[in-house]
Amino acid sequence: MWFLVGLSIALAILSVAVAAYYRRHARRSAGEAEAARESALTDSLTGVFNRRGFLEAAERELDRARRYHHPLAFAFVDVRGLKSVNDTRGHGAGDRLLKDVATLLTESSRAHDIVGRIGGDELALLLAQQSAAGVTAVSRRLKARIPARRLELDVGADWDLTVGISVYPNDGTTIDELLSAADRRLYMQRGIDLHRPDILASGQRALEPVDRGHRRGVYSTQDSEVDRHQVAQHHE
Repeated sequence: MWFLVGLSIALAILSVAVAAYYRRHARRSAGEAEAARESALTDSLTGVFNRRGFLEAAERELDRARRYHHPLAFAFVDVRGLKSVNDTRGHGAGDRLLKDVATLLTESSRAHDIVGRIGGDELALLLAQQSAAGVTAVSRRLKARIPARRLELDVGADWDLTVGISVYPNDGTTIDELLSAADRRLYMQRGIDLHRPDILASGQRALEPVDRGHRRGVYSTQDSEVDRHQVAQHHE
């Protein structure tokens, strides 16, 4: 009799222990899976989103913008002078510059905006519920901080930032269209020089309509051919 009672209690305790073990294991596995997912979406150098992470987050924000009829702005940010830094001070200095630019973008935007590294010397910023005027405000904050950052970094080259932007829905209704629009402005010498942030002060004034003969984007017929020499100079 007492033996059966003791056995029942032991089995009950064992069942509780086994259940607790599996709960801990499930939580640990879920945590590891989440950590692995975050790692897969994060740029290891700068700590911001990588291209995949940025695009996934951008798709979610664009869905929200469509649902609630909110504007949003994309910005491609090119680190001008990075090649010179790498050539004169080494890639370690170039890495420090990229990390600092990512930090600068994060500090100059709002908590719910999205920063990502899209390519080698290009970062991207998504400004939720923002128009071109909102990008102007961010541009001014960036402009104000660049001189001090140059002095702090002391990487031996006169680096700067240039931004090409697009705004939903004026420049496109998909992520691909919006990023293509911002990219074309950047590479066809239609980017925003951060030392002239006033060019967007009147909202959409700087965002010229596209030639409707092309896929929805940002360039007009006279911009259909890129001056490759100018693009090469842009990166030096």
